[in-house]
Amino acid sequence: MGTILAPAVRPIQYAALKLVKRFRKKGDQRPIIATADHIMHHIVLTLGFKTFTDAKFRKLAEFGKISIEEHDRIFNEIQVTWICLILFYIDAVKSLVPLSDWHFWQDVAKYIPKDFEDILMGYGADERNAKMMTQLIDMRYKEYEALTHAVQETNDQYGIEFKSLSWEFKRITAYMQAAAIGTTDHIRRGKITEEDPLIKFLTEQLLFVERRISRFIKKL
Repeated sequence: MGTILAPAVRPIQYAALKLVKRFRKKGDQRPIIATADHIMHHIVLTLGFKTFTDAKFRKLAEFGKISIEEHDRIFNEIQVTWICLILFYIDAVKSLVPLSDWHFWQDVAKYIPKDFEDILMGYGADERNAKMMTQLIDMRYKEYEALTHAVQETNDQYGIEFKSLSWEFKRITAYMQAAAIGTTDHIRRGKITEEDPLIKFLTEQLLFVERRISRFIKKL
């Protein structure tokens, strides 16, 4: 699949989104769809494109030595990783939202992969390739979630700075680290080293994504 550029046209603006969520009626899926679309455009696509075009990232990923097709594959991996983090965050940090909103955010999380599929088809991808990307989201989510357990055990044993974190934030921190390791491994096609600087760079980028989705959820 080709590289997807950050869209020029924005989905529903934040103030309007806040209103449709507040006054949503039972069974009305439009606020859920609008919220998922907002997350995709304002966080996943925007921040994914920012990372992809970052000079430091391109140097670490050795863009000068790989083909345009590899560039496209890497961009897709970044977008999928950002989506996986958001889905994991919504599921892991249940105490972040009032109980009355919990089901709303679970429904948003369920719709995000479908929204990504629709966006891809809007850019000209055929249905088969768009569906493959949603399947990749599911695959990577499970892969990084499994790796999270090993990372969290290491953090609990050796990471003094993690001792004071709540269980939920220990989980989300470990997931970010696991996703950074896994994404680096996929970018490198398995040729990853223990001290690979790309892991640290992607962890920092994922932390920025986490902060954006956290602020968005808290304020909506």
